[in-house]
Amino acid sequence: MARTHKTAQIKAQMAEKARIEEEEARRREEARIADLDSARTRSEKAGALVRACERQNVGSTDSSTSGAKAPVVNKEPDAKESAEDEADKEEDEDKEENEEEEAEGELEEKPPASRDTKGKKRTFSDVEDEELVRVSAFKKEHDSWASLEVSLREYMNTTHQKIVIKEVIHTARRNAALRSQVRFKGRPDSEIPLVPAELEPYQRKYICTHGWSERERSTEKRTSQALRRTDCPFQMLAQLTKKTDGSWCVSIKREVSADSPLMPGVELLVEAQAGTSSVYDYIRSNSNHCVTMDDVRSMISRLRSVELSDNDAVSEMIVEFNLESSKNVSTVNENARGDTGVISFTSGHMRAMLDSFPEVIQLDCTHKANQYNYQLLSMVAMDQYGQGQPIQYSLLETNSDWNMAKALDHFKRANERWKSVRIVIVDKAMKEIDVIRQKLPEARILLCHFHVIKWLHNTIRNSRKFGVYEEEVLVQMRHNINNMTYARTVADYEKYRGEFEHLWHVGVG
Repeated sequence: MARTHKTAQIKAQMAEKARIEEEEARRREEARIADLDSARTRSEKAGALVRACERQNVGSTDSSTSGAKAPVVNKEPDAKESAEDEADKEEDEDKEENEEEEAEGELEEKPPASRDTKGKKRTFSDVEDEELVRVSAFKKEHDSWASLEVSLREYMNTTHQKIVIKEVIHTARRNAALRSQVRFKGRPDSEIPLVPAELEPYQRKYICTHGWSERERSTEKRTSQALRRTDCPFQMLAQLTKKTDGSWCVSIKREVSADSPLMPGVELLVEAQAGTSSVYDYIRSNSNHCVTMDDVRSMISRLRSVELSDNDAVSEMIVEFNLESSKNVSTVNENARGDTGVISFTSGHMRAMLDSFPEVIQLDCTHKANQYNYQLLSMVAMDQYGQGQPIQYSLLETNSDWNMAKALDHFKRANERWKSVRIVIVDKAMKEIDVIRQKLPEARILLCHFHVIKWLHNTIRNSRKFGVYEEEVLVQMRHNINNMTYARTVADYEKYRGEFEHLWHVGVG
C-alpha cells in the first residue's frame, strides 16, 4: 500500500511538471508572435526572429533535458499539440513574409528607426540635420495673465509643444528698480511709472521644456544613458505693458522674424568683416526696427557661432594669429586625456618689450575667464615709466604644476633673453613657486605687497583664535602692517614689529 501511494504521488508530480512546461512553451510562443507583430521595420523584425529562435532553442533544450530525466506522460495529447504548433508555425512564417514585404515598401519612404533610441528623447545632434517644422505665431497681446495661460495652453495643444516658465520678475522688484534709477530719485511715486501692485507678476520668461541649462547633480556612481536635453534655443518674454488708454495688458516682447528680408544683407556684411556700426546703420536705414547696439552685437555673435564651433573658432584664431606676423609665437599643449591644457600667445611687440626690459616680470591668474572655466595667466614686464606691459597670455585648464610648466616653456621658447630675468613677482595665491624656481633658476621670487597686506588685513579681521579686536586696535594694526611691509631698514622693521606685538597683547588682554 505504501509503494502504491508513493507511485501515484510521483505520477501526479510528473503530470504537474509537464503541465508547467506546456504553459511556459505557450507563453514563449505568444511572446514571439507579439514581438513579430510589434516590429515595424525589417531590422526590428530580424531582431525579433533571432530572439524567438533563442527562446525556442532554450525551450527545446529544457524539454529534452526534462524528457531524459523522466518518462513521457500522455503521449497522444503531446503529438496533437506538436502538430498544432507546426501548423501555427507555418502560418506565422507566411504572415512574416507578408509583413517583410510591407516593411520593405515602407523603408523606401522613410529611414529605419534605431531600436536603441526607442522610448528616449533624442539629443540636439540627432535632430539638427532634420527639416524644421514651422508653426503659427503666438498671440501678441493678452488682457491678463490668466488669459495668456489659456491661450498658451491652446497653443501648446495645437502645435504639440511643451512650454514652461523659466524666470519670473515680480512687481515689487520692478518697482524697486524704477525707484532706484537716477532719473527717478527724490520723486514721489505719482511721477514714477510704477506697475500696480495687484498686477502680479511683472514679467515671465518661457522656454521649451528641452531648453533647460545643464545642471550636474551626478555623484558619478551610476552613469546616465538617457539624454533629455536638446539645447532648444526657444524663449518667449511676456511682460506687463501700459496701453495708450491707461489700461494694462500682457504683451510678448522682442519678437524676432524668422524670415526677415534684411538677413541676407546682414549675413553679407558679417561675412565681409563689417563693423557693428555698419550693420546697425544698414538695419536702421532699411527698416523701422528700433534695435540697439547690443542687439546687433548679439546677432553678429549668433551668426558667427553658427558658422564655426568653439574648437574650430579657436583653431582659426590661432592660425590667423600666426599668419599676421612671422614674429608671433603660439603654443597648444594637450594633457594626458587629449584635452587642451594650455594655449599660449606671444606677439612680436610682446617679444620686443621683453628684449628691452627683461629684469622684472609679474605673473597673475584670472579665474573663470570664459565659459569653460579656463584661467588666464598674464605675464607683465615693467617699462622705463614703471608701467606694466604684457609679454605673454596663456589660457590654463587648471592652475597646476604641469600647466604652469608648459606656460613657462613657451615663455622660454619665444624669448631669447629669458635668462636675463632677475625678479619674478607673484601674488600670495601662486602655489607653483617651485615650478618657477626650476624654470627660471637665476630669478628671485617676490610676493606682491598689495596681496600680502590684503591677506594680513583679512586674516586679522576674520580670525577668532584670540577673540575679537576693537575697531581702534584693528586700525592701528593695519597701519603697523603697512609700516612693516615697506620698512627700509632692519631697525625700522623691528620697531614696527614691537608696536604690532604690543597692540596684539592689548587686544588679547
